[in-house]
Amino acid sequence: MSESQEKIIEILRIINEYDKPVGARVVSKELINRGYDLGERTIRYHMQILDEKGVY
Repeated sequence: MSESQEKIIEILRIINEYDKPVGARVVSKELINRGYDLGERTIRYHMQILDEKGVY
């Protein structure tokens, strides 16, 4: 699995943990706590792609 795929999976895990919609800022803070260093802009990019694919 590529590093990018791991990050996307972790983003999906974080989104799944919340009962309400979450934004890139919340996801970014959670990723930092988990040892990933992604900016909000990058997270928004990944979330947009996931949304376009109908993943969440």
